[in-house]
Amino acid sequence: MSSLPLFIDFGSCNTRIFGGEAAVFVEPSCLILKHGQPQFLGQKAYELLGKVPTPLKHVFPIEYGRVADLTQAKLFLTAVDRKYLPRPWWQSWLGRPGFILTQANVSSVEQNRLIEVTRSVWAGHWQAVERPLAIWSSIQSQAEVSQPVCIIDIGGQTTEMTLLVAGRVVMSSVIEWGGLDVTELIQRQVWSLYQSAISWQTAEQLKMEIDFLPGKKTTSSTRTTVRGKDIVRQVGTTTVVDAKQISPAVVNLVEELIEEVKLFLSQAPSDLTGGLLDSGLWLCGGGSQLIGLETKMSDQLRYAVRLTPNPDMDAIFGLRMLNATAGKDGMGA
Repeated sequence: MSSLPLFIDFGSCNTRIFGGEAAVFVEPSCLILKHGQPQFLGQKAYELLGKVPTPLKHVFPIEYGRVADLTQAKLFLTAVDRKYLPRPWWQSWLGRPGFILTQANVSSVEQNRLIEVTRSVWAGHWQAVERPLAIWSSIQSQAEVSQPVCIIDIGGQTTEMTLLVAGRVVMSSVIEWGGLDVTELIQRQVWSLYQSAISWQTAEQLKMEIDFLPGKKTTSSTRTTVRGKDIVRQVGTTTVVDAKQISPAVVNLVEELIEEVKLFLSQAPSDLTGGLLDSGLWLCGGGSQLIGLETKMSDQLRYAVRLTPNPDMDAIFGLRMLNATAGKDGMGA
């Protein structure tokens, strides 16, 4: 694997790294430091969220799609390298080619920061590739290639809306709305309604398993039991959570996203938005898998809305496909 290119999707919530066609690291972008040195990485660090005492410290190297701290980002990638990509020193010295995903409208300064921190860990030629282009590469066999395509990429902290024509980005916009907003809202609602403090992981599980955006024909159960902490007595407790009580707040939050999508589409040329009546809108990213989101958006936007085949992985899959298609030229390397 040492001679194969690396493909990296370094996200606010999750990092996905492939060496050629093999997955190297697909875990949360989370690191626990002790006196500035990595102690736990990825899923293990995520599971300890909110449970570690000082001097241990949780860090998230990427915030809102950008490198938050160069030192922490380097520590994170170095920890991945040492644990999952061990090799002789001379192979490290020679370096390796690689490709890393960025948002379409990211500034050259932010793009250079991302490449700089990556090269500091893996020497060699690195190239940034826009996420919408990678996602398009992954889904184009199922899309209307002759029509404009709108990709709504919902990440942990941001949503990137992109309009593409013939595989080229025509317009793109990023807003601060992501899956983490829904998770945090569920935590706050359980606190407010049931006086129970639930963990981040529990709120995330509720988000993925319960329909907080019920339609007219919804038949799924709205009640579930969760473990939390009584905020008055400060003892562990079991709470029966009813999604119907939390649903209005989640609906309001989702409608904020839908209004942003409407605004984005209103700024596009009418001939392009007209073409979307045939091609529809594509949802991608971890935050796109909220139950009922497709139906809710379709009803209010009046466009067909569908999930990409692999919402969590389509960006990294498409990045690999772009490299394979480019062949020896390597996407302009």
